[in-house]
Amino acid sequence: MEARLEVRGLGPVAEGRLHVRPLTVLIGPNNTGKSHMAMLYYALLQTVMVGRDRLRLLVLRSRLLKRREGKGEELERFLAELLKWNIERVFSSGIPSLVKWGSQRMEVRARIGKGSSAAHFSLLAELGRDPDMEVKLHGNILRNLLALEVHYLPASRAGLLQNYRAMVGALIRQIPYALLKGGLEVPEIPGVVADFLRGLVETAPRRFEGRAQSSIAEFFEREIIEGELELEFKEVGVPELSYRVGERTLPLYRMSSMLVELAPLGIYLKYGVVRRGDTLIIEEPESHLHPDKQVRIAELLSMLVNSGVNVLVTTHSEILLAKLSNLVSLGALPEEEAAAMGLGPAIRPDKVAVYSFRRDGEGVVIEEVEVTEEGIPDDVFSRVVEELYEENMNLYYKVRQR
Repeated sequence: MEARLEVRGLGPVAEGRLHVRPLTVLIGPNNTGKSHMAMLYYALLQTVMVGRDRLRLLVLRSRLLKRREGKGEELERFLAELLKWNIERVFSSGIPSLVKWGSQRMEVRARIGKGSSAAHFSLLAELGRDPDMEVKLHGNILRNLLALEVHYLPASRAGLLQNYRAMVGALIRQIPYALLKGGLEVPEIPGVVADFLRGLVETAPRRFEGRAQSSIAEFFEREIIEGELELEFKEVGVPELSYRVGERTLPLYRMSSMLVELAPLGIYLKYGVVRRGDTLIIEEPESHLHPDKQVRIAELLSMLVNSGVNVLVTTHSEILLAKLSNLVSLGALPEEEAAAMGLGPAIRPDKVAVYSFRRDGEGVVIEEVEVTEEGIPDDVFSRVVEELYEENMNLYYKVRQR
């Protein structure tokens, strides 16, 4: 789904704009706000998902899709309240704490949808005052929003996956004592992590929608993890995850860091959690991967986008970005010629957006990287490589002069 975000004073970000396309890539140094923007976008989409039952109820009650006298304003007020709650839930933090250090205010404007059919969100937060929220719905955007699904794979997935059974088990063991203690003692964790863990616990097999989806899952197992992920579903308790290669089966705690890091994505693909039209947000998909597997991940992202899944990723991988650049250039060739080259699934330049998060004196500025038929220019990662090369040459000549 098309979306535009404009922010000022969010976390480390002084100002920036995103035009979300089928594949959106956020690059830049650590601690520059890439996750802030990804989580904000997730919170906006989640605002609609969490309020979905309320939306359906209002649609049925007032026939909102045909006439909106009075009821449209009620719905917009409800979504504005929900937006505040959901941003604080996703970030596990009050909105004032998200205001950029050294600044007194934060502004967010966003549009989900396009043309005359869109939802407009605005947020103004000033220190010492309650934040102002506003949501405006236009056209038939409700028809799209009611079918929306969004999935977030946070960073440090390996650690979360290794411990999710223990965390769920600890909560279950508290249940008999909940009345005596006055409730469950639940640790504060960001909403994206809570949703991720809940998604693992609630995963159930779903039927694939066509050959494209099943072929992506097969590519993932054949070319990336070189084996099969399996979930054993139980009547009571959380599913058991294992990895099978040939006749050998390994439990979760014996898997390599690469497998554990990629397992959540593999589960989403194999068991039909991610479907056409969904939005999938992945932080650092290259984590714990050898360079050749990072290349395959880039191909997988292209396959997902071509199958109709909207993807947003944050990355520190020059290899992943370079392969995506090649696939974009491949997309500029005639389809038969591109396929004959055997370089992977081509993707059209107009489907890709890349944004660089750059520090300046006032904080971080988000700049769009122009994507053309020639690919994706890499001024961020190449600068580091060039500096290392110059460093190596200086050392080389110093050693030779001894």
